[in-house]
Amino acid sequence: MAFDDFRSPFPGSTELFPSWTMPNSHTFFAFFYLPYKVDHEISKTEFFAFFTPYVLTLAIEIISLSKWLHKMDQISIKKA
Repeated sequence: MAFDDFRSPFPGSTELFPSWTMPNSHTFFAFFYLPYKVDHEISKTEFFAFFTPYVLTLAIEIISLSKWLHKMDQISIKKA
């Protein structure tokens, strides 16, 4: 199936993930990237200070999105 032929059964659902992911990336580059690169070395402390919360929020985001899509799937099955 060509990507152009894809029609989401839930309007707006294809924009949901990027709308949550882009703020994470922008936050990193706006607040963390330059201070971390000043000494041209990222220490373990710097790594875990940013990536621990990032991984946790990413996991929460994926789980929430999965539950939401499952709920939408159940609703569409009931309508059919």
